[in-house]
Amino acid sequence: MSDEAPGPTLIQRVKQLLPDRNLRGPVGWMLDRQLVLSLREIFLYSAFGTKFDARNWMVGRERDFALEMGSEEFWFDYLSDSGDGMRATYSIAYLAQSDLFVTQQAKAGEEIAFDETPDRPRRIPRGAFLFVGGDTAYHVADFETLTERFQTPFNFAFRDLDAEGKLAAPARRPIFGIPGNHDYYDFLDGFNRQFRRPYDPEPRFDTRDEGDKPQLVLEGFERKQWASYVSLELPFGWRMFGLDAQNGTMDRRQKHYFRSILEDPKKATDKLIVATPEPIVSFGRQVTPESEYAKTFKDLGLPRPFLDPPEPLPAGHCRLDLAGDVHHYARYWGANPGEATDASYSSVVSGLGGAFLHPSSTDVGEVPSKARYPLPRVSLAKVLERILKPWMIIRGGRLWLIGILITGLIYSGAASSESLRSVLQPIFEHVGLSLPSLPPDPEVTTSYDPIVHALGGLRSTLYGERFIPPDPAVGKPAPLVGSGLWHRELAYLPVLFAVLLWGSWLNVRLDQRAKKEDIRFNYAAYRWPIRALFLTAAASVFWVYIYPGYGEYGNFHPLASSFIMLALLAASFLGLLWSRAYDEAMNTKARVRGRLTLADQVHGWLLWIFTLLAWIFGLARYGVDAVSVMAADSGYLIVVLGTLIGLPLFAWSVGGALKGILGKAGFFLLGIWQAFLQLALPLLLVIACPPWVALLAGVATVGFSWLAAWIAPHLLRRDDAGERGSVGWILFAAWLFWDGLLLALIFSHPTPQKADWASCLVALALGVVLCCAWFGWYLAVSICFDGHNNEAGGGARIEQFKQFIRFRLTKEGLTGYVIAIDDPQEDGRLLKPRLIDVFEVRPG
Repeated sequence: MSDEAPGPTLIQRVKQLLPDRNLRGPVGWMLDRQLVLSLREIFLYSAFGTKFDARNWMVGRERDFALEMGSEEFWFDYLSDSGDGMRATYSIAYLAQSDLFVTQQAKAGEEIAFDETPDRPRRIPRGAFLFVGGDTAYHVADFETLTERFQTPFNFAFRDLDAEGKLAAPARRPIFGIPGNHDYYDFLDGFNRQFRRPYDPEPRFDTRDEGDKPQLVLEGFERKQWASYVSLELPFGWRMFGLDAQNGTMDRRQKHYFRSILEDPKKATDKLIVATPEPIVSFGRQVTPESEYAKTFKDLGLPRPFLDPPEPLPAGHCRLDLAGDVHHYARYWGANPGEATDASYSSVVSGLGGAFLHPSSTDVGEVPSKARYPLPRVSLAKVLERILKPWMIIRGGRLWLIGILITGLIYSGAASSESLRSVLQPIFEHVGLSLPSLPPDPEVTTSYDPIVHALGGLRSTLYGERFIPPDPAVGKPAPLVGSGLWHRELAYLPVLFAVLLWGSWLNVRLDQRAKKEDIRFNYAAYRWPIRALFLTAAASVFWVYIYPGYGEYGNFHPLASSFIMLALLAASFLGLLWSRAYDEAMNTKARVRGRLTLADQVHGWLLWIFTLLAWIFGLARYGVDAVSVMAADSGYLIVVLGTLIGLPLFAWSVGGALKGILGKAGFFLLGIWQAFLQLALPLLLVIACPPWVALLAGVATVGFSWLAAWIAPHLLRRDDAGERGSVGWILFAAWLFWDGLLLALIFSHPTPQKADWASCLVALALGVVLCCAWFGWYLAVSICFDGHNNEAGGGARIEQFKQFIRFRLTKEGLTGYVIAIDDPQEDGRLLKPRLIDVFEVRPG
């Protein structure tokens, strides 16, 4: 028996290797704190990104790797969409900085080794450089986020490999990249710090040195890039373009840069790799000639084999279009090794460099994929398993605050606001329900209930005489409810909005024509819609104030007055958007013609005057109630209308993005049902059932959702769209069945309830639980019908299934080895990588 102490366990070895590490999980997309803090940058880029171009002072320079050519092959690595879950990013960084070993044939599906073995004798070495295809970190790729979620995992991986003695020389290799939309939210500041060549040479990075180190430096890589776009001359006549083309569009200087290379007879471009921020082909959708990327490739003079019918590549040419942005792996066209089919073109989606998983099941089916990872049924099962659990939605951010806001505001208004109660009470009485009531005098109750006192005080605040009576000759104020919700005075509102929407749309169309026709276009066409708007506004004022017999001041129900004020505020906002679009058009004219006329400037001022006076007119004409009443009623209207209108439109435009008109209409109806549940069901449960019954209903809903989360994945057996649709219908039927049970509970024996602390707390709890539960069900049904891929992936936040591509270039062609891991680890030695696809692109 040996006296030697036992060696450290696996867990102990991991802890020794990972001192003081805190590898945070994926970021939250459901109103996560970091996302909320990033909304400022996202809004600024959305509003001004086209005006402030961060590329204005960039100069593209080509990097030549041709002299680094080996005798027979050249290797490089590609990954995209990193900097999310730190464990996942670390795992990919560990693999991307490692030499790996495969069988001699290297077929898809086989396991990969970190060391050479008799059955894994073939080495696929670490690439000569790493190319990052966009979205380097989430939510916004600014300095702080890049430091935490990109630099830190990569440096951890480098140090681990250094400690294990597995770093292949040279230890530091070039890194290149192109920006995605999350890089642009920081106006490329973080991207430039991470990728652009520093002014001073970077010192050799010594992990033993604890002093100051260069900002955003990666210990295993060197920054060699000059601009946000790049051209790399590679061995064996290959060339790689990295396009900075957000939404498929490029600026003129960048087009000129790439055209100069394509048109130079001394520079070979017959074997070309084109990296773009978004994939050319995704979700199996056929690209049309009208798409922005199709136009950009045409402008560059590049054939478009992705069209139907395709534009074939010239004889002896081949091309690979490569992108991330969509967080799964998919390959369209291309050949498996040894296939005799045409392998001159392939389009690849490679977006699992660390980001959460977008379900690979979403597939329009217009372009068949040659490979997908993970398998569609596997990814869909994982997503359904997570998003049907309300706890996962709650953990994914602060979406539950929306539930509290909606339910809390409506419940307090139904209990305290006379203007809201006067509208809701007849509706509820018609279906046999009653709104929550307060004791007649909270001050004389025997027990102190803070909720009752708070709601009673709110009622006193929101119950008051109108600020101005409808008829000053009467001498007494009007009753709170006023005379009605509609009056013929309001006939001007639809006319005004029609002119506003038409003029804004026309301005956009004119701007598009101006960009195409340039100097030949008549910019005076921008003016007459503004004149029409101003005449309509003047006629509206005449209609309201001067023409006899229409509308008396204060003649509307308080809720109607607040609605009209909100409508005129919306009109003011539309005028602001129009004025900004007009300013952009005049800036274009100034660049083309050299100066603006007085008429150009006057019409801009007319739009600004309308923007200002529309809201002032609304307040002066319809602001007849106490400020507290107007503020509360406006809050109710914003929440209710925002939910009733916003959710269906969100479902139509985002959920049905891959669908035709009928599919969009289906999603629109699904959005209406979702809006009804979010607005009405928590309130109905609280006003019709005792608090403990309503609370049990919420708990039962959670249990039912968890049961569905366990059952739904087992219904998936195949990868075809028909089975996905069948599972979607089953989930939708189960959803309706449970909603029917809750509605039956509400209307079977409704019991009028008082507004007290118990019912108020239960209302807020139901707002949290049901908001997250129903949104999970909405996403689960949607993803089965190829809708809301991004939202379902963001809600599920799956950190599994990550991949990158190691490319091998030879004289004969390109081979892509797609390396994946199903389960990321905090210790790289525990990873179990495997090949999930091997494909070739070679001259035709």
